[in-house]
Amino acid sequence: MSDPLSSTDYTAFLGDMEPCDQVRARFNIDVDPDAIPKAYSVKTEIEYEDAKGQTRISDIIYVPAEVRDQEERKGIFGNPLLLSAGLVIIAVLIFLYLKRREGGSSSE
Repeated sequence: MSDPLSSTDYTAFLGDMEPCDQVRARFNIDVDPDAIPKAYSVKTEIEYEDAKGQTRISDIIYVPAEVRDQEERKGIFGNPLLLSAGLVIIAVLIFLYLKRREGGSSSE
């Protein structure tokens, strides 16, 4: 992450998944109090094991994280998932897409 976003929470184990499975991961994201309200991009990747047991890393995914003005931020901090929910949902969807694409292109 880059300023004004920061985190010491960079990984989440999603467990074993099959295509179309959904899981939720939580990440704590801190916002600098002087942050300019706007949408920031969070660079994300998913490491996974393919059907052949090989470790793969997804393409880089840029996920928007919207920082609202100081008055609106109270709601974000009241529920830490609000800021990171989009990140998690998009990451899981891309992970599922990549698993499905590998499974569909298999010639076994």
